[in-house]
Amino acid sequence: MARLWTEAHGYQMFDVISALQKDIRRGNEENAMYWCMEMIPKFEMYLWRRLMAILNEDIGIANPMLLSIIPEQRRMYFEMREIGKDGPARLALANAILLMCRSPKTRLADHFQRYITQRWMTEEAWEIPDYAFDHHTGKGKRMGRTLEFWLKEGCLLIPKADIPNPYEQHAAELWNPDTKVFPDWPKRRSKNQKDWPEDEQLTLF
Repeated sequence: MARLWTEAHGYQMFDVISALQKDIRRGNEENAMYWCMEMIPKFEMYLWRRLMAILNEDIGIANPMLLSIIPEQRRMYFEMREIGKDGPARLALANAILLMCRSPKTRLADHFQRYITQRWMTEEAWEIPDYAFDHHTGKGKRMGRTLEFWLKEGCLLIPKADIPNPYEQHAAELWNPDTKVFPDWPKRRSKNQKDWPEDEQLTLF
């Protein structure tokens, strides 16, 4: 592995990345931000790639909103850097580091993917479960599976959200082959056809 050095203080780059991840794990936000600054500008692309990896490895489902927020901070950072607005770029980075350091953390995703990957590589091929063979599949049709099986087994939700659903029975009745109907919508035209001028104008806004 090539030995890459930071410009400001001459650290070995991979040592800085290792320190950054350990400090994010420990919630040491000042240290983490310091190591980020050491990576800029020479390794800033790699810095953000590592932040994305740390986000998924050490936070993940412990804070699902960050899985969307941190990539957006990355986008803003490079947008500001591109137009020479380094102050706003540092703010985008600072918010990312503060959010990640202060976030609850779990290594569940890393342990999960490693466990399942090992099983996938070493075990006999898994069988497709019986509940997958509903009337949407060829095997399910040959087995005589009907709408009733799909509603009972194919649509089973675990864990199911505690949200009232007053439409469940109504939808089941409409899916019945005897009553099944589809909306009578005309097909969309190609982009080159101007059948709906108002619709075309809306795409401008």
